[in-house]
Amino acid sequence: MRQALETKREVLRTMEIPAEVMAIVCTQLGMLSYATLGDDEAVGVAVDHYREALRLQPDQEEARLRLEELLADSERRSGIAEILE
Repeated sequence: MRQALETKREVLRTMEIPAEVMAIVCTQLGMLSYATLGDDEAVGVAVDHYREALRLQPDQEEARLRLEELLADSERRSGIAEILE
């Protein structure tokens, strides 16, 4: 599933797809990465996807909510707080 979403994201990048759609795909990738990787790498990968979603669409609420949930990870807290500012 994750690979399918990654492929979808890459295909959509080559097309003129609205930023809102790309932000949704990035958010979905973040959620899937966090749920399936299950280790420290999962948090980092998820944060990267959520960061990209918010870069594309700053008011992407789902990405923002997921990042807020990840604030509990003390090792990444300052980086996540920076993204949310």
